[in-house]
Amino acid sequence: MADRLRPKQETNEQPRATRAKKRDPAASMSLLQALLYDPLNYGFSAVEKPGDGPRKPGDVIITIVVAAVLAFGATVAAEHLIARETQHEQTLSNLRDQISRQQEVVRSLQVDNDELSASIALLASSERRQLPEGSAAASLSERDYIHGPGISATMTEQSVNDPQARVLDTDLRVVVNALWSGGAEGIEINGQRLGPTTAIRTAGGTVLINFAPVAPPYEIRAIGSPEKLERTLKTGTVGDYLSTLYSKYGIGMAVKPQEDVLLEPANIRNATIATTLDQEQS
Repeated sequence: MADRLRPKQETNEQPRATRAKKRDPAASMSLLQALLYDPLNYGFSAVEKPGDGPRKPGDVIITIVVAAVLAFGATVAAEHLIARETQHEQTLSNLRDQISRQQEVVRSLQVDNDELSASIALLASSERRQLPEGSAAASLSERDYIHGPGISATMTEQSVNDPQARVLDTDLRVVVNALWSGGAEGIEINGQRLGPTTAIRTAGGTVLINFAPVAPPYEIRAIGSPEKLERTLKTGTVGDYLSTLYSKYGIGMAVKPQEDVLLEPANIRNATIATTLDQEQS
């Protein structure tokens, strides 16, 4: 039995040796070639990618929910922007309409003001021609010399370089109106007599009185009760106004009583009515 089994063992070992002899000796070179050809990325292709596996149902649901939320947010933001743009356009349109209406009102009022100014000029011219010399009405209308007790008020500027610290035409008008309401019989500013048709305006930073330029300091002389006129400028709303000018801008007001104030007639510019000539006379 031993002799019969031994050849079988030899026959079993013989194919193993034969298979070992049949291996390709160049097969081991493929590994070296791969390392030498791309040593940094060798073996990466064998690693399984995260996305290669089957997707979980939860991941798909989360992706859909996130996309829906983003789409809803984008829609709401777009609608909000459109609504704001529409509201902005409506507001601009309403403002344009209001501006147009107000411009029409201003133009209409300007026409009325021009007509009334022309009528006042004509009436004042006719009244001046009818006033007798030396009458009280003529004195008050700046046509005659007047003198009497009164006050002298001087407005000064602290800084001539600061535009905010300069005396404006509105400041002078406040003082003049207060003196008229306080019983002044005649007023003069830097030698310019004031009357019913006197204009106090500003042109290019210069104060004009009767269309004549005046410069600071502004000496305002008025005829009337010195005590009453001085009290008018130092108390009430006018006093508060002048105090504010001094505290904020350094514009001062010095008032002194005068025993006799002489006011000269104003330079009156009479208005004349234009007449048309007939064609026969021309």
